[in-house]
Amino acid sequence: MDASGSSTPLRVVVAGGGVAGLETVIALRALAGPRVEITLVTPGPDFVYRPLSVGEPFGVALAVTYPLERIAEDFQVELIQEELASVDPEARSARLAGGSELGYDALVCALGARSYPPWDHVPAFRGSADAERMAELVAEIERGDVASVAFVVPRGVTWPLPVYELALMTARRARQAGADVEIAVFTPEADPLAVFGREASSAVANALEDAGVQVARGVTVDVTADNDLVVPSEDSPLRFERVVSAPLLAGPDVQGLPSDSRGFLPVDGHGRVSGVEDVFAAGDGTDFSVKQGGVAAQQAVAVAETIAHRSGAPVEPRPVKLVLRAQRLTGEGSRFLQAESQETRERLSRA
Repeated sequence: MDASGSSTPLRVVVAGGGVAGLETVIALRALAGPRVEITLVTPGPDFVYRPLSVGEPFGVALAVTYPLERIAEDFQVELIQEELASVDPEARSARLAGGSELGYDALVCALGARSYPPWDHVPAFRGSADAERMAELVAEIERGDVASVAFVVPRGVTWPLPVYELALMTARRARQAGADVEIAVFTPEADPLAVFGREASSAVANALEDAGVQVARGVTVDVTADNDLVVPSEDSPLRFERVVSAPLLAGPDVQGLPSDSRGFLPVDGHGRVSGVEDVFAAGDGTDFSVKQGGVAAQQAVAVAETIAHRSGAPVEPRPVKLVLRAQRLTGEGSRFLQAESQETRERLSRA
């Protein structure tokens, strides 16, 4: 029985088969049980855990995949392998790319973000798809064919952690091979991974220094077609033989739903999309500035609690209070980072 007194299960459509979507499904089934009828809409057949892909070029780790059919079966979910095309909030209907429509009582957009390279001529590491190209660069360094590499965090919406991981593992591999190579990181952050706070940021900075990686903080660079880095504080461009960038991110820009200037869905602390009834969002596609799987999972739980409460489950919805957690790969084991999100504190103080 839902909050209105109906014994009919609440129809919940979850669009997106990544961390946010699956965490929503799992939490909702645990909290609401048979009170909800869940349909998962996603184009791919597998869930891919992408953070570990940064280790693939070095043989340290591999991205892990799980078949979505098995997950859907385990949690009694209808799986539809299609893309969400648009939403009609007034009709409470989600249109799929194939033309069919799904009615919903609650819609969860967990569509993730779209990634793109900041410069067309600079490779941006986006995961497994770019692992082979990064592995080729590592092999060139080991052979002594490359003497300098710059890793760049671009200004804009991005997730900088993989840049530092790549720099650290590249430096380790170069040291093992006895290769003399200059490795530098350029970032607009005041300190490496400053979003995690002073203690974690200092640990990352120390690791980079110990590895011999130079770090240029608080700088926004441009990269010419010749891989020259134009740095505002420098009189002339800096030359590097190779440049690797983090990708920039844009939101899903769902037709029929509000979005900010970059296509991200505006949400409150419960994951409700601003100005739209019965539509929620979680994960990288929301307007939270930190784009990371742990954040997506915590947002998804807040969404699930709100929907479960509406279904009649004995759950008191709580606004998300994000704690940033991440595993940092170094090539010599891993380190764990944790910090409470300053953005969350600021949002909750305004609520």
